[in-house]
Amino acid sequence: MKKHSIILATVAAAFYFWTARETKNKSDSLLSRFKEVDSSLSVSTDSINNSNGVGSVQQVYLISQLKSQIILLIDSLKESYQKIEETSSSTTISKTLKSDTIRLLKNIQEFNKTKWNIVDSQIPDTIKYWARSDKFSEEKWHFTFESSQQQEILIYLNYLRDRIISVD
Repeated sequence: MKKHSIILATVAAAFYFWTARETKNKSDSLLSRFKEVDSSLSVSTDSINNSNGVGSVQQVYLISQLKSQIILLIDSLKESYQKIEETSSSTTISKTLKSDTIRLLKNIQEFNKTKWNIVDSQIPDTIKYWARSDKFSEEKWHFTFESSQQQEILIYLNYLRDRIISVD
């Protein structure tokens, strides 16, 4: 009888140690999974709070602000070109129009550069402001506004406005 109780005690002790080891292994496994999930959550919240995340939000805000400025400038230019025929002082209007077209080009180029720097897609959407096949130059761009007729300029401004609205 004593022999049976020693065997039974040994088996019970072995079973106890075996279940304790299995429980510890499962506990360690669950703890390591928890730490992985916790670290991935920490990384995602860190990316929101770090300077790159804030910088991205600021660039998106800058893009929407530039977009609004360009649309307002285009609307102003369209209105000015429509008033040219009504007024006889086209020389004073043309000076302001020239400075506005220069500002329009600079804003579009700044928008494209900012959009390109964000690179939020494989091919960043930009405003195509030079549809001709020859190489772009500012002088040619300004000459387009100076030499074209009023209707052509209005069509071109409508095209630019549609392009900026369609860009994400």
